[in-house]
Amino acid sequence: MMAFGVNVYSDGNLLSIVTPSSSHGTHVSAIAAACFPDAPEKNGMAPGAQIVSINIGDGRVGTMETGTAIVRAMSHLMTCSAHYTVDLINMSYGEHSRWSDSGRLGELANELVNKHGVIWCASAGNAGPALNTIGAPPNLPAATPGTILGIGAYVTPPMMEACYGMRQCVPTMPYTWTSRDPSGSSGGRYITVCAPGCAITSVPNYTLQGCEQMNGTSMAAPNATGSIATLLSCLKGLGMEYSVYSVRRAIMATAETMNTPGADPFAVGSGMLRVDKALEHLKQHHCSVDKDVTFIATVAPNEAHGIYLRDGVDLRSRVIERAVSVKTQFVNQDAADPVKQINFSLRCVLTCEASWVQVAKYVQHMNSTRNFAVKVDARSLPEGVHATSIRAFDADQPERGALFEVPVTVVVPIQLDAADPQLERTLSLQPGQLQRLFIQVPDAASSAAVTLKSLEQEKDHRFVIHALQAVPHMSSKSCEFYKMAGLAPGTSYSETFKIEGGHILEVVVCKYWTSLGSADVSVTVSLDGLRPSAPTLAMTAAEVLRLDVSDALRATEMAAPSVILKGQLCTYRPSSAKVAPLVDDRDKLPDGRVIYGLTLTYGFNVAKGGEVTPDFQFLSDTLYESEFESQMWMLFDSNKQFIAAGDAYPSKYSVRVDKGEYTLLMRIRHEKRELLEKLSDLSLQITFKLSSELKLDTYYRYNDALTGTRRAGTAQMRPGLRLPLYVAPLPLSNNNRTSKLSLSAGHVLVGNLTLQPTRAANDKAGQFPFRYMIPDVPRKSGASKPDKEKTSKQDEYQNALKDFKIMWIGRLGAGGGDTATALLEEVLANGERLDRILANSAKLQTLDTMQEKDAAEIVRRADAVIQDVDRARLLTYYGRKNASTEDQSVKNDMERERSALLDAISRKGVVLCECAERKQPADVFSMATLANIQDLMNSALEFAEPTDAKLLPFSVRHAVAHGRFGLALRYQQKIADDRPSVDNEQKVCELYNKLGWSFLSDHLARSRTVRFPAQYRPM
Repeated sequence: MMAFGVNVYSDGNLLSIVTPSSSHGTHVSAIAAACFPDAPEKNGMAPGAQIVSINIGDGRVGTMETGTAIVRAMSHLMTCSAHYTVDLINMSYGEHSRWSDSGRLGELANELVNKHGVIWCASAGNAGPALNTIGAPPNLPAATPGTILGIGAYVTPPMMEACYGMRQCVPTMPYTWTSRDPSGSSGGRYITVCAPGCAITSVPNYTLQGCEQMNGTSMAAPNATGSIATLLSCLKGLGMEYSVYSVRRAIMATAETMNTPGADPFAVGSGMLRVDKALEHLKQHHCSVDKDVTFIATVAPNEAHGIYLRDGVDLRSRVIERAVSVKTQFVNQDAADPVKQINFSLRCVLTCEASWVQVAKYVQHMNSTRNFAVKVDARSLPEGVHATSIRAFDADQPERGALFEVPVTVVVPIQLDAADPQLERTLSLQPGQLQRLFIQVPDAASSAAVTLKSLEQEKDHRFVIHALQAVPHMSSKSCEFYKMAGLAPGTSYSETFKIEGGHILEVVVCKYWTSLGSADVSVTVSLDGLRPSAPTLAMTAAEVLRLDVSDALRATEMAAPSVILKGQLCTYRPSSAKVAPLVDDRDKLPDGRVIYGLTLTYGFNVAKGGEVTPDFQFLSDTLYESEFESQMWMLFDSNKQFIAAGDAYPSKYSVRVDKGEYTLLMRIRHEKRELLEKLSDLSLQITFKLSSELKLDTYYRYNDALTGTRRAGTAQMRPGLRLPLYVAPLPLSNNNRTSKLSLSAGHVLVGNLTLQPTRAANDKAGQFPFRYMIPDVPRKSGASKPDKEKTSKQDEYQNALKDFKIMWIGRLGAGGGDTATALLEEVLANGERLDRILANSAKLQTLDTMQEKDAAEIVRRADAVIQDVDRARLLTYYGRKNASTEDQSVKNDMERERSALLDAISRKGVVLCECAERKQPADVFSMATLANIQDLMNSALEFAEPTDAKLLPFSVRHAVAHGRFGLALRYQQKIADDRPSVDNEQKVCELYNKLGWSFLSDHLARSRTVRFPAQYRPM
C-alpha cells in the first residue's frame, strides 16, 4: 500500500527510490489538486492541475527539510524545462530564521522566482498569536520582499460546522495559532493573503485511511496555490500574458478585507484570497507597462523591508526619520528587453492613512533606484502596537491597486513602576479575540511571571498566553513563552519564564477560537531581576569561583543556589577533509554552475553507552539563513552501520549509542569552493549526557568554600544588594563519582546555575549556563607504592628490556619467523616465572584456534602457562577482602597472571572442542574428551564467570559440546553484542539453525548488509 517513485540519475549509476515520509504531503497535494471524476465534491482546488512531487522531508532527520533537499528542488525547477515547465510551487514546510538580510537559499529563491518566473506559495507558519512569528520561507533571508507568497490561515462558520463539529459558530477569523507579521529582523510583512486552514481530504493508502482532517497554514497554502493554479489556467486559456509580479499584485489588490471581531491585521496580509476578482483585475490590466516589473523597497540603514520602531528608539521625545530606496526590477533582469527598460516610466502617488506618518506625495519611477524620506511622529500615540503602510499607486490608474508598500509598525510600550515592576489588567474576551500588552523591560530584568485568573462564575474557558521578545539575530522561538491554559471559574494559572533585559516584552492573552462565549479574565505580569554578575559562567578546577548575585528590581527571596552539571562536552578536529565537485545530476545548477561538497570525517570513542548530541556550533541553528546549503552529519559505528543523522538544529538530534568506536561524516555544500576550504578544520562538539548529574557546592563565604562547611541556603535580596557567591570545584579523587567519568584535560562539564528553582516552571527561568573546565585527571593509584630507591637503574633497564621482548613476540605475529622464535626462547630460558607466563601468552595471541596446524602448538603453550601459574596464590589473593589495597605492583602482576591463565584455558578449551567435533588432528583429538573439556572449564570457573570476556569463546564451544545450544546462543549473542562483526553474527546464525530457528537465521542473513555495509551510506 506504499506508493513510491523511482528515478535514475548519473547515467544509470544512481537509483533513487522515494517514499512518503509522512501523510502530510499527500494531504497537502490533495487540497491543491485532488481529482475524483466520479465524486467531484472530493476534488481539490485545481483538479486538472499536473503535479510534480519533490520530497524535501528527509526521513533520516525525522522528515525535517534540509538545505540539500531544498537546493536540489530549486535546481530541478530551474533545469527541468526539457521535460516540463513548472508554473507554481506550493511549500508547506518552514522554520524560523534569525535574520533576513543574507542566506544561500534566499539567493537561489531569487533566481528561481525573479529569473525563471515561477510563482512560489508557502505556509506562513503556526507560531502565533504573538507578533514577529512569521517564518521562512515567506521571509526567506536574502530573498527580495514578495518573492515568496506567504499564506496565513483563517476559519469560516461552514468549516466550524463541517470540520470541527462546533455546536455554535463564530464569525470568520484567523486561527489563533497562525503566525503574525512583521518580521522582527527586517520589519517587513510577508503574509500576502490568507486562505482556509483546514481540510478533510486524501492521505496515503499505507495509513489505511481514505481521508483525514488536518489543519494549519500547511493546509491554507495549497488552498491558495490551487486557487492561483485555476487563475493561471484561465489566463493561459485566454491567451493573456502574466508574470509572477502581476499575479502577486492582482491577488493583493483584490483580497477581501476581514472585518470580523476576531480579525487581526497582522495575521491576514491583504485579506482573504478572491480568485474571481483577481482574474478580473488581470483581464483589465494585463497590458500594463509594469506587468513584468516589481519594485523593491528597502529602508536605511540596514536595507530593512519595512519601518519597525520597537526597541532602542526614543518615541516620546523626538520624531523619527527614515530613508527609503525603491529599486525597479524586471523579470529575468539580465535578459529583459533593453528597449522596455529604457522606455519604462511610471508616475506614482504615495499615500499613507496614518496621520503620524508623513511622506512625499509623488515619485517618478524609471529603470533605476528612487529615494524618498519618511517621518514618523509617534509622540502622541497611545500604548500598544500601531501599524500602517506607505502605498504607491499608479497616478494614471490608481484602481490597479498598490504597486508597492512600505510597512510601518510602531510599538509604544508600557512603562512599569521602577519600585514595583508589575502590570495588572482586566480583560473581556470573545472567541479568537486577543489583547496585546507591550512592556518595557529594564536592562536588569531576567525573568517574568504571568498569572491568569478567571473572573467567571459558571463556565470553563481556554486561553492562550504567548510572550515574545524581538531580539536581534535570534529566532523568535528562542525568545518566547507559550502556554494554552484551561481555567475553571475562579481558578488561576501562573508561570515564570526567562526574558532578555532591555527588550520590549509582548504578552498576548487570547481566548482560544473554539472556546465559546465571552469571558472576563485578569492578567498580572511581574518582572524579576535575580541574576549573576555574568550571563555565562565558567570556572576551572583550580579555583574557587566568585560571582555576585543581585536583583536590581525588587526585594525577593533567593532559594538555595545550586550548580548542576548534566553533560560532558568534548571537542574533536576532523581526521580528514575533502572538497570535491558534486557530480550527481540532482546537484547541477543552471548554466553549468558546479556545487562543491566538503566532507569532514571525525572519529570518537564512547567509553560508556548513553546519549550524545553532536553540534557544529559554527553553523548550528541556521538553515534558511545559513550562508551554506547544507550541514548534514551522519553517524556510523565501527562496522559502517548507519546509526543516526542530524542537521541544522542540534537539540533535535540527540541519539543513544552503545560503547564503542564511532565515525561521523559531515557534508557542507556551496557553489564557492574557497568558502568550503576555509572550513576544512571545523571542530565538532559532542555533549555526552551524564548518567547522573554532578553538583557543585555553593557558599556565601570564601573560607566556607575552602573547608566545605555551611553551604549556601536561602537569602533575602533587595535592590542594590550584590551578594557574593562562591562555587567550589569538584574533587577528582578516586573515591569521587567523577573518577568514573572518561575525563581528559580540555573536556568541559556543562550545566546550569539555578537561582530560583521554586519559581521556575520551565527549564530556562532562573537558570544560567555554567561550564566547568577539566584539568589533568589524577591517575588511579593503590594504597602503597614501591620504594624506587630499592630498584637500581640497571634492574629497571633489564625489566623494561624483558617487557619489550615479550611485547614484540606478539607484535611479530605468525610471520615473525626466526626472530620471534629467538625472542621467545630467550625469555623462556632466562626469564622468571611471570616472564615465562607472559611470553607463552604472547605467543598464543599469534596462533589461530580455528587452524588445525596451530592446534598442537596452542595446547602446548596453554599447558605451559597453566603449569607456571601459581593457582593457589591467585585464589588466595583474590579471595581476600583487602586485595584491592595491596601494593600496586603486586596487584598489576596478579591481574596479568590471572588474565594470561584465563586466556590460556579458553584457547585450549576452544581447540579441544573444535578437535572433538572435527576429529582432527589426531595428536590433539586424543585429549578432546568431554571429561577433559569439563575439567578445563571447572578450573576456569575458579577464577571467573563463564560470561567473562576471556572465557566466552570457550563457554560457547563448551555448551555446544554438551548439546546445550540455547546456552551457547546466549554466550555467542553476548560476544556479537560486545564485538559486532560478520563472523560473530554468522556464528549466531549457526546456533539458530542448530535450534531449528531458521527463520531468525534467514532474517539476519537478509539484513546483514544493513549492519555490515561495505561502505558508508552516501550523504
